[in-house]
Amino acid sequence: LHKVACHSISICPNSVSCKQLFNAFGSILMKWCNQLSTKNLTCIAELKMYVHEK
Repeated sequence: LHKVACHSISICPNSVSCKQLFNAFGSILMKWCNQLSTKNLTCIAELKMYVHEK
C-alpha cells in the first residue's frame, strides 16, 4: 500500500485529485477484497479517475 500511495501522490497535481484517487483505491480494494496486485490496483484506479474526469 505504501508503494501505491507514493505512486499515486506523485501523479496528482493537487490535493483534490489525491483525495479522489485514494477514494477510488478504497472502493476498489473493498470490492476486490485486497486480491489485486499493486500494478493492477494502480491501473484500475487511474482508469477510474480518467473516466471520472471525462
